[in-house]
Amino acid sequence: MILDAVAFGLLLPLLAAGVVLLAASRMGKGGRAVSSTAALVVGFVVGNHFRPAAEYRFDADRPLALGEFAAEVVHAVSGVSSGTLHAPERYWLPWAVLFAVGVGLLAHAPKVPRIVGHLLRVVVAVLVARLLAQPSLRPDVPWLWAAFAAVVLAEWELLDTVAEGAWLSWGLGFVFLAAGAVLLHAHTARLTDLATFVAGSCFGVALAVRWTGADVRGIAPVAAVALPGLMLIGQQSTYSEVPTASFALVALAPLVLTPLLLLPERHRRWRVFAGLGLLLATAGAAVFLAWWAEPLSFD
Repeated sequence: MILDAVAFGLLLPLLAAGVVLLAASRMGKGGRAVSSTAALVVGFVVGNHFRPAAEYRFDADRPLALGEFAAEVVHAVSGVSSGTLHAPERYWLPWAVLFAVGVGLLAHAPKVPRIVGHLLRVVVAVLVARLLAQPSLRPDVPWLWAAFAAVVLAEWELLDTVAEGAWLSWGLGFVFLAAGAVLLHAHTARLTDLATFVAGSCFGVALAVRWTGADVRGIAPVAAVALPGLMLIGQQSTYSEVPTASFALVALAPLVLTPLLLLPERHRRWRVFAGLGLLLATAGAAVFLAWWAEPLSFD
């Protein structure tokens, strides 16, 4: 079981993402602009094909209807209950990430003013928060979605600013591995797999960036939405002794990179060491707390 998870949930997305990044980077300037984004998406889809964890349909026995999908999005965003069963929050996570990725590409389009890009991120953060932080998760905390939106926006802006080279992909890959470990200790295999798919894809991007010099800013919307989304849904929908601090450390991990904004660009080596160190320390602390509170047993 563990070997299967490593091979199909981690190594195969790594290989797929690396191959896509290498291929896209050979397509000129346009290919390099979307290469990391395409690599992450393909890596996730490949992993999910072999270890189904994300559901693309509401009902596996019938195709996805566009009208029904739109109606469900409106319901999720509005929060108005119709008294019937609706798709759970975890269903929307891949779609929310894909939406953010698409808008991220638009925000970096050559003729789009920077201020427009910032405004687009604000809109996406709010819509994603309404999808993933619905009242059903915490009905007694009406401000939850606003706090979630603020976290998504802050992480997105920060990661977009510090994204350079392969180090961020390595660091966030380990953070997603930590997310998978925390969720595994919380006894949710499906969410663990989702985190592992993204971790493998990040590692594939990191390996290929060394030879391509591709733009890695495509990782920013993925991490900014997926990390807090996975941790919020995992913390609210599981039952274990894993402390809230473990979930919070992973969800907020990208924000520990804020001190890098104070380091001048000429100190690039220090930025790399400091960034990796901060991410690994935060991820390690989250996993340690989860392990200490809820040790795994494979008996």
